[in-house]
Amino acid sequence: MKSFVTIGEIMGRFCTQGFARFEQAVPGTMAVTFGGAEASIAALLARLGNSAAFVTALPNNPIGHACVTELRAMNVDSRQTVFVDDSRLGLYFVEQAVGARAGQVIYDRDRSAFATTSADRYDWEAIFANADWLVITGITPAISKLAAEMTCEAIGRAKRSGIRIAIDMNFRSKLWRWDPSCSPAELAFRWMSKLAREVDVLIGGVDDFVNRLGFPQDEKTALPTQILNAYENVQHVVLTRRSGSGGEQRFSAELHSRDQDPAVSGTANITSVVDRIGTGDAFAAALIDSLASDRFSSAIDTIEFAVAACQLAHTIPGDFSLIERSEILEAMAGSSAGRIRR
Repeated sequence: MKSFVTIGEIMGRFCTQGFARFEQAVPGTMAVTFGGAEASIAALLARLGNSAAFVTALPNNPIGHACVTELRAMNVDSRQTVFVDDSRLGLYFVEQAVGARAGQVIYDRDRSAFATTSADRYDWEAIFANADWLVITGITPAISKLAAEMTCEAIGRAKRSGIRIAIDMNFRSKLWRWDPSCSPAELAFRWMSKLAREVDVLIGGVDDFVNRLGFPQDEKTALPTQILNAYENVQHVVLTRRSGSGGEQRFSAELHSRDQDPAVSGTANITSVVDRIGTGDAFAAALIDSLASDRFSSAIDTIEFAVAACQLAHTIPGDFSLIERSEILEAMAGSSAGRIRR
């Protein structure tokens, strides 16, 4: 069993009922849960049998403590949570995609407990005391300057401790607005091109590698190969591809490693999508779980396991992927669709 640490912001999630628009839901009833990419990754890593800790800052009030209770119920270690007096929980509001209509997310994260907590508030020695892996995303440094500096601190300390690091690029165009001297795209490039050099596993799409890291789309040399040639620390580059709209999605991925031939997954054709949010987190968690273990001897099985987890996550409402290893293996083998367990 490996020990993982994820770091980021967990928020209150307000989702309209069914496919209602915000104008139809407010005033009225919305589903209120907790959500956030890094917490979602930690939750699935824990469900897959790993030791998973999630590090964040929360308001020191009943809402913040309810969030910790939720994490503990999912077997996520939350002992290193920093509680902040007189602060607030970050929020986001969700309208689900349907048919030709795209989904919509509205963030309310400014001045949240996490956004205003500096790196020196965290007990780094305790956080990394028994860790094998650090997992972060491109969302965390996008939240605030303090959060970006904290991300750099976490990566630096993990590297000095010999801990492997994975980062899911996860660009959010509505974030990266804490420096008014440049555009969100410019700010993301400035920080992500620096952070990506320091990690062992890099996960992203074509747009991430081109616009956040500055690699050209060269017909002669694939983007993952360019990254492996340029970033000596990176051992695995994972390229994800997604297309579709509303209730239908197509998802596939490629795993490029220094010590193996590239592995390209089949395309998962995902119909009757229940909730897209958190599906990339399920992919990242399942991928890192496999890379950190010897469960699969081949790269193709590693990447297919991650794609199957992503496919299953589309069937579950909410951020957290409430799926088991056996279900992922069944989906990977194509043997689970339509069955009822009796």
